[in-house]
Amino acid sequence: MLAELREDNLKLVESFRAVKDAAEAAKDNATSGIVDDWTDQAEERAWFLSGGAPKRIGRLLVPSPAVTTVSRCGSRTMPQR
Repeated sequence: MLAELREDNLKLVESFRAVKDAAEAAKDNATSGIVDDWTDQAEERAWFLSGGAPKRIGRLLVPSPAVTTVSRCGSRTMPQR
């Protein structure tokens, strides 16, 4: 089930990228910005749902959840982009 959710989010990212390309071609900056946020959220969900080594799917590289950074307070955070 988790693998299916991950794949669905990766497909969503690819769709969002197509929408962003169309929005940029139309010089629609508002839509392009909103789609950027949605893309980031879907990529984060895919990252969270991934369970192994990084995988490249199209233009998207999904890192392993084991790759984390540590903030000054010691909490685990998402990998830096």
